[in-house]
Amino acid sequence: MSDYYRKWASFELLRQSRRKKANEASTQSEYSEWAEKGENIKGIGIALGFQGNGLLYPGEDKGSYSVEVTLTKESTLEIKTSMISSDNDFGSNWAGIAAEILSIEPQMVHIINTSRSVDSGPSCASRNITTITKLVERCCLAISKQRFRDPLPITIRRSVKAQSSAAWEKRFPPPDGKLLDTSGFSMPGWAAAVVEVSIDSVEYIPKIRGIWMGIDGGKIISEDKARRSLAVSAAQALGWAYTEHIEYAEGTLSQSRFGNYSIPGPGDIPPVYIDFLWNDVHDPKGIGELPFNCIPAAFLQAVSQAMDYHFTTIPLKREVIWEIGNLRKTENPV
Repeated sequence: MSDYYRKWASFELLRQSRRKKANEASTQSEYSEWAEKGENIKGIGIALGFQGNGLLYPGEDKGSYSVEVTLTKESTLEIKTSMISSDNDFGSNWAGIAAEILSIEPQMVHIINTSRSVDSGPSCASRNITTITKLVERCCLAISKQRFRDPLPITIRRSVKAQSSAAWEKRFPPPDGKLLDTSGFSMPGWAAAVVEVSIDSVEYIPKIRGIWMGIDGGKIISEDKARRSLAVSAAQALGWAYTEHIEYAEGTLSQSRFGNYSIPGPGDIPPVYIDFLWNDVHDPKGIGELPFNCIPAAFLQAVSQAMDYHFTTIPLKREVIWEIGNLRKTENPV
C-alpha cells in the first residue's frame, strides 16, 4: 500500500547523495548555503507490533469474570454485563451475534449494564470485543440448545478464569502475591505500520505524509468500528511520539511547560490507510492499541533516514530535530 521498497531505496539514495555533497563542501558557509537551498528531505520507516487481549495480572477478583444472558417469556434477550462502552457499537455487535444464533430480531436484544449480579471485568485491553463477545456467543449457543426443550425464561451464565502456566511463570516470575494470566496472549493481534515524513531544511519540522497499516485482527465483527478505532489510535500514537511531552518537576507540571503538550489538531492528522488480513479464524483479536506499538517506531525510523541521524528516544522532540539540523549547518560532517 505504501510502496515502501521503492520509496526507501529512493530516499536512501538521496540521503547518501546529501552526505556526499556535505563532505565535498569546502567551507562551513558553503555547506550551510547548500543545505538551506535544498528541497524538503524525506524518509520512510516500518515497524511491527502485537497486542494481547487481556490483563497480565488480575486483581482481587482473581481474574474470574462472567456474562449472563436471559431469554424471557416475551422472547426478548437480555444481556447482563458490567462492561461500560463509550458508544453503542459493542451492544450492536452483541445484538447482531445473538440475533444470528437465536433467529430473533436485533431490536429484541437488550444490553443491561449491572455490577451487582455480574462482574465482567474492566473495559480495557480490547476485552469488550474479545473476551465479552466470546462469552455472549457461548451463552447464546447454550440457549439455542435449550429453548425448545425447557420452558422460558432461560438464563445462562458463562465465565472465564485466569489461566496459569508453569512454563510461563518459570520464565517470567510474577511478583509476590500476583497471578500471571496467560490467556491474554493466546491469540494476539498483529500489525505492520509504515510512516512517511517530509522535513523542510530551514525549520526542520516533520510533516507526516501518510500512515499505512496492515492488521491481523482475526474475525472483524464491525469493519467500520475497527477502522475508526485504529484511525483514532493512530493519531494519538503519532501525537504521543512527537508532540505530547509531559515533563514533571517534583511531581508537578509547571506553567512554563504547558506549551510542551500539544495535541495534534485535525489539520495535523495525516491520511491513515488501513488494510485487514482477512482469514478463516472465528475469534476476534484485540487491535485498539496496535498503533501505539508500531507507529512511533516507524516514525522514528522515517525521521532518522530523512535527517541522516540515528535517533533513539521516544518521544522525539522538535527541538532535538532542530538542533541536529542546525548542527549539520555549522559543523561540516565528515
